[in-house]
Amino acid sequence: MILKKLLSICLGICCILVSFDTIYATGKVFSINPDPVTSAMGDAGVALPSTSVNGAVINPSATIGIYRTVVSLSATNLTGDVLHTYGGIGFLTPIGVFGASLMYVDYKLDDFYDNNRQPLRMGDTNDIAFSLNYSLPLKRFLPTFIDYGGFGASLKFIRSSLADYISEAVAFDVGGLFAVPMVKYLSFGFAVKNIGTYQKYVKEQFNLPQTLTFGLGFTYEDFYNAKVALDFNSMKDY
Repeated sequence: MILKKLLSICLGICCILVSFDTIYATGKVFSINPDPVTSAMGDAGVALPSTSVNGAVINPSATIGIYRTVVSLSATNLTGDVLHTYGGIGFLTPIGVFGASLMYVDYKLDDFYDNNRQPLRMGDTNDIAFSLNYSLPLKRFLPTFIDYGGFGASLKFIRSSLADYISEAVAFDVGGLFAVPMVKYLSFGFAVKNIGTYQKYVKEQFNLPQTLTFGLGFTYEDFYNAKVALDFNSMKDY
């Protein structure tokens, strides 16, 4: 009964937050997914727990799957000269799972020329993002062990440089991940992402997308840790 009340309250808060027109999202660096599992599934997997801190990119509560100290590192060449670098650490404590990560995207906009075919200096263009994550597993050990799932939240900071023009923003994500009662291996998850300030270069403000995602996940560890995910994603605008 308590779990149902908590879930109802969280879903209600998420619906209210998404309805505000004055709340904006932060930089596009957060739309890049460094988690290889959910990335291979088309970025679906809001209802799948993760044993790595990079799972918080899809759902901040996904890190309830961490049961020891873990470190994640990746470097990906996305398209052409766009390089995405990620580093994160997560660890389990008696009061929940804590994590921190740093993301850097270098766009390398150097090959531009003016009308006389002279090299044109565009300046530095990159995104730097720092994120703090916390998730709280909900479990019962007596008289039998039951894993209910958990809640999570991420606080994110971004500094974007566009041809030497600087923009800074702050945002946060909230989410939940729960075992479906009476159905083995099936889980339900939701996440509201990129709630925070807008970005501004010189005089123009950029309202980037908020997203509300919810879905189902199926995990069968006895058969090659097979995973199936079904997500519904609603993007506010832009």
